[in-house]
Amino acid sequence: MTVQRFHSHRSENTAFVSWIRNVHLQRSRESYLNEISMLLGGRAAEEVILGTIHDGSGGVIGSDLQRATDLATYMLAALGMGEGLSYSNASDQKQLEKLRGSDPVLHRRVVRKSCAVTGKRWRNLHLWCGSVSS
Repeated sequence: MTVQRFHSHRSENTAFVSWIRNVHLQRSRESYLNEISMLLGGRAAEEVILGTIHDGSGGVIGSDLQRATDLATYMLAALGMGEGLSYSNASDQKQLEKLRGSDPVLHRRVVRKSCAVTGKRWRNLHLWCGSVSS
């Protein structure tokens, strides 16, 4: 994982996180959790490098926050990598969002999973995770 700080005359971005994932036919639970950590690393990088959290990691389709949320939902709802066994055929962004919206228990589990993953790896996100997990 790489965290870089830069200032560009072409972009308003001031930092980014990049990560190269090896392609495997089968992925472990830890591999999915590592990817969620990497995706949310941009948010942690904003806080550490810029001194505060900005809206750069979320707010639009394709953002790190959206991708991490979808990945956590997919783990819990389709792969059985959560608190119990369950299966849903939802796999794209719209289907996963609809599934979270229709199942408040799943939605809370996704938030808790994301916060548990980031909480172990970035203590700076502790306050944010505590405020949304209730």
